Amino acid sequence: MEIKGLQFVLTCCACPEQYNVFDKDGKNVGYVRLRHGSLICEYPDISGELIYSTLIGDGWNTGKFENREQRLFHLTEIADKVLEASHGMELHDSANSVQNSFTENRAKHSLGVAQLMQEKALSETGDEKYAKEMFLLGWLHDIGYQWVDADHAKAGGKFLESVGYTYSPEVKYHGNPDVQNPTKELTLLNWADTHVDGEGNRASFEERLQDIGKRHGTDSIAYKNCQRLIDSFSE
Repeated sequence: MEIKGLQFVLTCCACPEQYNVFDKDGKNVGYVRLRHGSLICEYPDISGELIYSTLIGDGWNTGKFENREQRLFHLTEIADKVLEASHGMELHDSANSVQNSFTENRAKHSLGVAQLMQEKALSETGDEKYAKEMFLLGWLHDIGYQWVDADHAKAGGKFLESVGYTYSPEVKYHGNPDVQNPTKELTLLNWADTHVDGEGNRASFEERLQDIGKRHGTDSIAYKNCQRLIDSFSE
């Protein structure tokens, strides 16, 4: 199926319904999966940056689109997100320069997350060394903004992995509600991340959602992912 110049190749027609997405040059630029009512697209491939996420149908029993119109609607939205992500990467690569989005407010947010993680870890374990490790994880979790914007978690995680940082997977997958069996460190990071606003202030779940909604919009992936993470903490 071709949508907006992209080829959506069906790789599983049962449950889950899933696709690989290719550009005009045959390059893999997306992985799409509908499972348990959760429709996601990762860029440029499986385990990549989550660029689209929404809920469909009645949840657990939904593994396929209900009809052609629904399929076309969501795959068209995904095509827009893939093209947007691809264009951003092309601009970044062609410039061959650092895109520094690690602003003063991001630094304040990272510090706030780091301090909260340290407090929580020390309170729960009594292990000062481990608590300091969690402080460092919180401080580094958004470091990817130093180089990119849209896929900062993946960029930061891949760099930290290249230098042998123990918790690089937690950085890479933070903010992603579709991670299966998250480590306790990733759970702690996501919990703290949803308790500190964009300026480093402690916030309730509701205040954090409002903060993200004002900056990114309530229809954004960032907002929806934050909502799903918060829901998971309430389960």
